[in-house]
Amino acid sequence: MPQTHRSCRLVVAILGATLIATALAALAGCTGANTSEGSRTLTLPRSVDGYVLQTGHGLTAVLSGIRRSTQRSLPPRSVLAIALPKAKFAMYLSRAQGRWFTFIGTTAASNPRIAVALSSPTRAMADLMSTWSMSAISAAPAGRLGGLVRCGVYLSSSSGRVAVCAWVDHSTMGAVVLPDVHMTGRQLEPLALAFRSAAEH
Repeated sequence: MPQTHRSCRLVVAILGATLIATALAALAGCTGANTSEGSRTLTLPRSVDGYVLQTGHGLTAVLSGIRRSTQRSLPPRSVLAIALPKAKFAMYLSRAQGRWFTFIGTTAASNPRIAVALSSPTRAMADLMSTWSMSAISAAPAGRLGGLVRCGVYLSSSSGRVAVCAWVDHSTMGAVVLPDVHMTGRQLEPLALAFRSAAEH
């Protein structure tokens, strides 16, 4: 075989191997990025800043009733309505402060429709704020977990004025909801950020 032909084949082989290696590296990089952004989970901490997770059969029944009534009151296509049936739903009580809050949270892995919603944290957050008709909204620092954090207040027909801080990222969505006529979203922010730090992994 002439030397020129052998050289051409060698060049083609090298280029082919390089392209394959580059494609595999790019694919690995994409896969890793998707895994890291969509693989976080939520657990319920036993306590956060003096608030203790409430448990017991009686409370489970109460929370189930609240979940059902809340579901009926939500726009059926809202992110919260889609998330609620499988969402983590819990109550925390601070006896020292005489206050309690509820936590609602879900993950991309819990529901394919939630995974689609969390692909755009900006749209998901806008949907949450619209569902609650939040006012006096302020942005809070997302910190190492990233995503978006917004705090504000809304009026509940059953609880009156309610402070809420919600976060959304590509993996999870959660909200700390505290009924108190004197509490603002900005005042709730430290508790909500501490809860997120303890819950999201």
